[in-house]
Amino acid sequence: MAQKVYYEPIVYKIGPDISTERYNALVLKMVDWYTESRQTEEPALLVQQDLERCMLGKKKNGTPWHSAWNMTLAGRIKVMCRYDMKAMAPLRTASQKAKTKKTREKVRLKERAEAGDPLIPSEVQKLIDPVADARKAAKYGDDPTLMLTTQEFDNWTALKESYSKQFPEELGSISSQAELNTLCDLHILNERHRLKLLKGTTVDPKDRESVVNQLDKLKTSLGIHPNQLAKRVKTKSDTTIAAAALRMAQLEDYRKLRARFFIEEMLQLFQMYQTLSADGLSYQLDEVGLYGVTKCRTCVCSKCGVRNFVGITIDEIEEWLVKKGVMRVQAA
Repeated sequence: MAQKVYYEPIVYKIGPDISTERYNALVLKMVDWYTESRQTEEPALLVQQDLERCMLGKKKNGTPWHSAWNMTLAGRIKVMCRYDMKAMAPLRTASQKAKTKKTREKVRLKERAEAGDPLIPSEVQKLIDPVADARKAAKYGDDPTLMLTTQEFDNWTALKESYSKQFPEELGSISSQAELNTLCDLHILNERHRLKLLKGTTVDPKDRESVVNQLDKLKTSLGIHPNQLAKRVKTKSDTTIAAAALRMAQLEDYRKLRARFFIEEMLQLFQMYQTLSADGLSYQLDEVGLYGVTKCRTCVCSKCGVRNFVGITIDEIEEWLVKKGVMRVQAA
């Protein structure tokens, strides 16, 4: 087998290979790139160290960079520093390009907001509080009668998301979504009345009472009124036997559901009777435990005629499970 030959990397120097002015300009440009792409408090020092390694043909650990022995200085800088020496521009990855694009978009939107939005009609601007800046405080959509400040628009969106998340069943249909939009609008109107009262501005009591009444009626129609929710919680928290029986009876096919629960319980008991415990010295359920769980039927003593509680044996459980078709008897 031929022995692999390593060549010593070419050494580049400031002056013969790169002028001092171009080297200094390269350092200044790369400092901006390292400040953006590297997590270091001394980007200038790191740039100088990497450029020195590139000129000497050494890796970052100080060993000779044999694979780049005949590469140009610009090629080494491309590989090690991700920087194009000829174009004086960094070689960005896809994620870095996307990050830069988002940053530029934010700056562009900020400049547009400061310059003003000429698309807001003058007749709509008159509806806004003259104290507020119409060009910055208004969000204006397809419907020109809908005027919301930026804060109100954010509150409206947060209200809709919260309602949809808390009541997915009640507000999941198309019709309820339309009513949910109206509900959020009423919340914004009620908040406007409240803020006017806090500022000392006169508010017509009839207007506020009308908004509150509409809120109550709309919540009731959607089934999310606080009184309705309180009744549901009270019903679910009632732990009496009568309440449990009532909830069971209200379920569809509750008899089949109760029979399925009993089958699952018997299967669990049978498995525990056949399964060793963690220490491997006993089973998870013995005869005493089985009697304690299944002490649910009675028998009459043949001598005295007294009715006594008896448990279900494991053989009876197995026979019953086979009869129900949930277990099969394996042939010997």
